[in-house]
Amino acid sequence: MKEIILVAPFLENSLPIQWGQEVYRNVAGVDFVGIDKGKDPVVTFSDVELNIPGILNRIVLAQKEGYRAAIIGCFGDPGLIAARQLVSMPVIGPGETALAIASTLGDRILLIEPQKDLVYVTERMVYAYGLKDKVVGVRSLDEKGAQAAITRCAADVRHAAETCLQGVKETGAQVIILGCIGFCLMVDEIGRFLKDNGVSCPIIEPGITSMEYAKMLLGLGLNQSREMFKM
Repeated sequence: MKEIILVAPFLENSLPIQWGQEVYRNVAGVDFVGIDKGKDPVVTFSDVELNIPGILNRIVLAQKEGYRAAIIGCFGDPGLIAARQLVSMPVIGPGETALAIASTLGDRILLIEPQKDLVYVTERMVYAYGLKDKVVGVRSLDEKGAQAAITRCAADVRHAAETCLQGVKETGAQVIILGCIGFCLMVDEIGRFLKDNGVSCPIIEPGITSMEYAKMLLGLGLNQSREMFKM
């Protein structure tokens, strides 16, 4: 039975899709897919936005196929409002979801992005979602972020953990959001590093968080307001 589809902004046969399918293979009820046509490779946020038509088309098709909820597979939530207007099923944005949940776990939120060009985009997203008073910092891992997400090179994972620790110490953050679905494999290692250095705070990974949130909405029979998103 088709339940939840996660549509990532990469071509269906690309390595990021294969990686995502492998990483989340044990998450029941969620299919991790890509798009049929679009920009390849996807490196910058502008590349992601060029692929919004592909994301929207795949979500529309997913509803026709019988899926009950969709997740936009990018922390920046590209095309989120349009998708909610185009389909009647719930559409979840990992950025919106992670921020909303983080705001219930602490009053000072630190965001960690994989690269510098995403910092400003994320700051604008935080402002749009009305959480600028709770987000105390947006940090970047530079080029090492993408490397750590895919290869899990010990040095790059350590760099990510050190960036989190430094950010907490400098901002007084109480909750950390890893601002990329690709960071999912580093959560446990970053958490151990922080605890070893005297820091204990929730670390939110937007991929699995969005998947579990989608399941919760379906279980409760909830959806985004159709009055808000009707065309």
